[in-house]
Amino acid sequence: MIIYLFLLVSIAIPDFLFNNRKLTTEKYIYIVVYIMLATFVASFRDMIGGYDIYIYKSYFDSVGEFGNYYNYELGYYYSNLLLSSLDFEFSIFVFVSSTLILISTFSMVSIYSRLSFLALLILFAKFYLMSYVYIRQGIAMGVAWYSLVYLFKDERLKYISILVLASFFHLSALIFAVTYFCYRKPFSKKIIVSLFTITFLLGLTPLISYMTSFIGDVSGISKLSKYGGNQGGINFFYILEAFGLAFLAILTTQFKVFFTKKQSLFFNLFVVYVATNLLVLRDATALRYSWYYLIGLAVAIPHIIEYIKNKPTRMIIKFSVVLYFSALFIRTLLIWDGGDFSPYKSIFQDFDRNGRWEHMG
Repeated sequence: MIIYLFLLVSIAIPDFLFNNRKLTTEKYIYIVVYIMLATFVASFRDMIGGYDIYIYKSYFDSVGEFGNYYNYELGYYYSNLLLSSLDFEFSIFVFVSSTLILISTFSMVSIYSRLSFLALLILFAKFYLMSYVYIRQGIAMGVAWYSLVYLFKDERLKYISILVLASFFHLSALIFAVTYFCYRKPFSKKIIVSLFTITFLLGLTPLISYMTSFIGDVSGISKLSKYGGNQGGINFFYILEAFGLAFLAILTTQFKVFFTKKQSLFFNLFVVYVATNLLVLRDATALRYSWYYLIGLAVAIPHIIEYIKNKPTRMIIKFSVVLYFSALFIRTLLIWDGGDFSPYKSIFQDFDRNGRWEHMG
């Protein structure tokens, strides 16, 4: 567990030490080293990631003999087939996929945020451990976020091509195409309030689960049909967080904080992230689709904080944000899958971690 806390402290503390308004050489080097360290920790893990990681391993070990028996997307299938045909072990696949996921997502967030440390902390708290679990979606996210490079250049064909490529690893990546309609100006207060109201009311109903099941039945995608049956009770922790973020988004519309089209995009993605969370209040499985918009959350919140002119107020709010997301990370570390993330176990260690799913190995 110490290695996780070290990564957390290493990205939480520097935000108060560096001059965040300037990309100094020292700051740049620190960010690069941090991203590499976080990537190595994830890449060299040994069967950490709950039930899914064992399913991924079973698939990797059998894909050469039995083919694409889970009907995964072709990009994921061929990447497994290629590495397994080269007689690589599953640990190599984990290394390659984790490196792709974390370098791409962390780099994109740090590039587009002037408060890079705080932005990376938000992404770290929300997604770092989840990247251990949802490898296919993580790869798709990393590829999809790269499409923003071409959206900002107004190169539509390349933008669409990148999104299509991302969907070859997880079909859900196509929902990131909403970025095309967010890249103009910030949503107005009226639009935001209406969007939050509608998604919240729909989120209280089982509509999303029913729609997922229906699409799965019609398309023949059995995984969607299974996901549609996973609706459960409302998680009030998610409601509290979503309401807090919704209030922040609405409050921000009272001030001119986002000036350029690029800044507007990240604010709008922040709004879409909140709306998606409200929409899937009863479906914990579907919640992970909101992660495509985490780049909006990670970039927009530091930008809003930077706008605050009163330094003491800005520091108090920044400290509160750092404290909240640090606590959120620790909560996830301790309770996810019965604490299966901890203690950390690398491929260089030989001991019985007694994880919840260890028996599957």
